[in-house]
Amino acid sequence: MRRPIPDLLYFQLSKYLSENMGLYFPKERKYDLLKGIRSAAREFGFGDVAECINWLLSTPLTRRQIETLASHLTIGETYFFRELKVFDTLRNKILPPLLKERGAKDRRLRIWSAGCCTGEEPYSIAMLLHSIIPNISEWNITIIATDINPKFLDRAASGVYREWSFRSSPPWIKEKYFSRRKDGTYQLHPVIKKMVKFSYLNLVEDVYPSFMNDIYALDIIFCRNVLLYFNTKQIRRVSERCYNSLLDGGWLIVGSSETCQAYFPQFRSVIYDNAILYQKKKHGVETTKKAVNIQEKQRVDFNVQKIKESVPIKVKDVKVKDGPEVKDLYERAKECYERGLYEETVDILRESISDKKSNKEASILLAKAYANQGRAADALNWCKTAIAHDKLEPQLYYFQALILQEQGRIEEAMDSLKKTLYLDPDFSLAYFQLANLVRRQGRIKEANKYLENAHSLLSRYQKEDLLPHAEGMTAGRLVEIIQLMRNKEIPA
Repeated sequence: MRRPIPDLLYFQLSKYLSENMGLYFPKERKYDLLKGIRSAAREFGFGDVAECINWLLSTPLTRRQIETLASHLTIGETYFFRELKVFDTLRNKILPPLLKERGAKDRRLRIWSAGCCTGEEPYSIAMLLHSIIPNISEWNITIIATDINPKFLDRAASGVYREWSFRSSPPWIKEKYFSRRKDGTYQLHPVIKKMVKFSYLNLVEDVYPSFMNDIYALDIIFCRNVLLYFNTKQIRRVSERCYNSLLDGGWLIVGSSETCQAYFPQFRSVIYDNAILYQKKKHGVETTKKAVNIQEKQRVDFNVQKIKESVPIKVKDVKVKDGPEVKDLYERAKECYERGLYEETVDILRESISDKKSNKEASILLAKAYANQGRAADALNWCKTAIAHDKLEPQLYYFQALILQEQGRIEEAMDSLKKTLYLDPDFSLAYFQLANLVRRQGRIKEANKYLENAHSLLSRYQKEDLLPHAEGMTAGRLVEIIQLMRNKEIPA
């Protein structure tokens, strides 16, 4: 017989999960929380649920324990082309102008599926793109899929699904993109499987936008049926981070039960055929007239307003090109960059840099701002300018490698990472990135060697130490990711 959980203990657990994981369980979801915690208690080795809760409340959680809780307290149930109206909107309204614009330029597209679960959503995106882009092999398409649950990621990477994953989905996807196996399951075709990159990411704790996890310069973010697990504070924090991770004009797609303008004040709310989407407004460009904008007059871009208040100087009024004024402009540009205001960063730096009188710091910051805007060619040029200032600075070659990787120039990226390590054999991030690149090429033994080198170097840090050039990632966090990769819980 189950012993009832005292109300006080339940509320303490609910508050604890909200503060430490962002998971929100109000009174009306008490049953869901108790059901999940009973299941988690068994995995933690407790026969008594109350005893397990008391242990959780009194013990600092490890990453593994957080992942275990997440796997029991969140729903891992999804299917291909879930909420078909969203994919119809994507196919008929969002993608056509975007593909037309990019087709005439760099043929680049970047999409993130946040909280991808077992992979049905990102694979649906890949199948949709494959079905509507005739020359898709000539495009540089990146589909990033992340989740907090390594078990989900492992299942997603296998590309094997049961009949239940196809419920309510168009029949053509099974016929065109899957092969039936002897056990009755379906194997996804390699052409689609290769389009998606899976990785671990905690929306609440991890840093983004970031070159470290490839979450930057995005065209579209799917973050559906994820925010409903978070409290209001965490939702707004994730919303702001998503906003900064998108290009101007980019789209945020949330679940139909998560659409609430109060959570997304930076965005323009747009409705297409009963599907509400959120758009990061283009500078000086109006969205299509067919869209119905919701509460646009009340929309306030709090980030821009705040930076305007803290940076009262008008960039165009600045005439001085060197001396302390330029240094002051760099600090202001850096502040803009840290707030996700990449266009403002570029404006300030381009005004302070004239007649090629740039310095290393301004050049690399300008390169990063361009990269976050998806302007890889400009980013690479300014990175090379920074290298010209200091040919012996390892971090410049490291950042150059990240840009080259974005351009699909993998061998050149690997050469740049090796230059990084030649200049600084203790550059742990370079080993980590090399491991990622060779691992995707199937060179597992070589990847593990690089991971071992990175892990060894990280032992010199405290867990809470911020790693140099890692954009907010701690040493402990990178160690955890490496351990997951070495245990093959994060797919290649």
